Parts: sequence; C-alpha cells; structure tokens
Amino acid sequence: MSKMLDGSQSEQYSAAKSSAAWFDYSSIDVLACRGIDGPGLLQRLTTNDLSDLQPGDGRYTVLLTEKARIIDVVNVVRREQDILLLMSPGAAAPARSWFTKYTIMEDFRTRDVSSDWRALRLFGPHAVQRLGELGIAGADDMPVGAWRSAELFGAPVLLVKQAPMCEFSFLLCFAEEHAEAVFGGMRVISAQVPQVDEDVFEVLRIEAGLGQRGSEWTDAFNPLEAGLVQYISFSKGCYIGQEVIARLDSYNKVKQRLIGFTSEAAVPPGASFSDETRLTGVITSTAFSPELNSWISLGYLRSQYASYGARHRAQTDDGGTYELEVVKLPFVH
Repeated sequence: MSKMLDGSQSEQYSAAKSSAAWFDYSSIDVLACRGIDGPGLLQRLTTNDLSDLQPGDGRYTVLLTEKARIIDVVNVVRREQDILLLMSPGAAAPARSWFTKYTIMEDFRTRDVSSDWRALRLFGPHAVQRLGELGIAGADDMPVGAWRSAELFGAPVLLVKQAPMCEFSFLLCFAEEHAEAVFGGMRVISAQVPQVDEDVFEVLRIEAGLGQRGSEWTDAFNPLEAGLVQYISFSKGCYIGQEVIARLDSYNKVKQRLIGFTSEAAVPPGASFSDETRLTGVITSTAFSPELNSWISLGYLRSQYASYGARHRAQTDDGGTYELEVVKLPFVH
C-alpha cells in the first residue's frame, strides 16, 4: 500500500500532473512468439479480435483461464519477424505454460526474452510534446495499443500508446544494450521530464483507475468485472473463456465490478465488504491522492451495492473497520 508522498515525491507527482514524467518499467515481461500459426493461436486463446493484425500493428487483449479469469492483459506487437507479447511483471512464465497447454500440432514457439529488454513509461499532459522534442512526432494520433518504431537518444525503441494516465501515457521498450544510452539521456533532461519512483507511480495509476496484475488483474476476477470490455470482441467466435464471457454479457450476470472508493484513512488491500450472508467486495489497491486530498482505493463490489455516493464499511482480518464512499472512475482525468 502506498504511503503519503514526501517532499521530493510531491515534486515528481506535480510534474507528472502538470507536464510530463517517466517511470523505469524494466520489470516488464516480454515473450517473443514465432511460427506461422502464431496469429491464429493467439486469436483462439485471447479475448480481442487479432485476425486483421498485420506487421506494424499492435493491440491489447486479455489472456484468460477456462473459467474466464484473468491471467494477464497483454499488448500484442506484431513485427515482420515475430510477435512480441508485452506483459506484466511475472506474467511470462504462466503465460508460456498456458500456451504450451493449447499448442498441439501448431507451428508456434515462445521464448521468454524479458532479460533482453528494458522499458520506461512516459506520461503526462505534455508527454506528446516532450516526445516531439526528443524527435518522436505524431504520437498523439496513435490508438491505444498501437506501436511504431522510433529512435530515442540514438537508440532504436518501440513506442506503444497506452491507456490514459495523466492524460497521455506511452511505453518505450528497447534492448538491454541500449539501456545506458536511453536512461542516461532521460536523466540528462530530468529538469524537464523528471523520473518518478514506485510510490508516485502507484498513486498516479490508482488515480487513473488502471488495474495491474496481482491486484485488480488476478484469477479471482474476469475482464468484464475488471472494466476491460474494450479489449474483448463479442463477434470473433470461440476463444478460451469465451462461453463464460458471452453468458455473463448476454444475461447481464456480471455480479461485481471494479470501482473507486474514497476514505479518510488508508484502507489496507484485502479489506473486505460483507452483508448479512456473504462477502460482497474487496479492496485491491490504496493510495493517498494529493490532488483530491483524500485516500483513494480500487476494489470490487457487488453491482447492487455500487451506487455512486453509497457508503460502505470494510473490515480487515484483525478487526479493523473503515468507512468508504463509492465514487466514479477514474478518480481524476
């Protein structure tokens, strides 16, 4: 759980909110996929429609269990020679096992190349402008999930448009051999684009209402509950978990949803809600928002209780109780 930001962290936060900042995301996992059956297999194993994905295209999709629970949210980057799957930290190993389980006669091979890649995330209302100043123009016209080749401080990079955080957000991936040049260059311009630490990034992520693996994206939840409907195709046909997703959608059976909460105190992740007979929700992430001057949390709550403005009490295993109010996501734009 994030703590309240100190003085230097507050400066990082202010820069991200008012201009642009960056975060070292070298913990990213990357799978390289090869084989002529790769596109077809990914089409059958993930939620989004990838049938028209050509070299140079990119798209977000979700990898699910048979019961439609989330394994990870994946950015598919199709290149001429292979397909890169940009994944959450720690997701590569379970994803490879999952692909192996469903690869029978197909020509499809995966290799964990996470150690070969480094990455940073650049975000803020002036992120597009800062990219332009660094020689990368036209980033504002990219749809979410799309990628393009670019150059940063003399190093080749993959630029990927991400879901909004502080208005604009981009992922820049580059080979390990170029890490010194890229990170060194970013630190040279730190007066204009400062680096934020993990605590600050967590505040910004939660403010934007964005889930992450291990918190909001786990095998306890499905993508409809997690607010990932934009990464689901309801017309492409069968994929692993599709029957469950179709049934939940057709019969309006999504029982719980990812929502936002505000509170006067820090609510530990894992604190749960209940009515007279059952658990009705759980807190997944918490941080203090300087902009809202309030503690904010992401969590899941049964739909019948998730009215904006409703107040609920959460409890922890050690007997702690917390009062929270349901609010609309994102907390801030």
